[in-house]
Amino acid sequence: MEREQKPAVSPPQEFFPRGAIAFFFAMIGFYLVLWLTMYWVMAGRS
Repeated sequence: MEREQKPAVSPPQEFFPRGAIAFFFAMIGFYLVLWLTMYWVMAGRS
């Protein structure tokens, strides 16, 4: 008795890359802090 296999179909749902967007803003914030720190160090040396 073989069962007839149905294709795996998931209901259509919206894909929104929330994690990727959060990571993007986290990296922007990280580089902003890094850049400001380096700027502060260089300004302090002059």
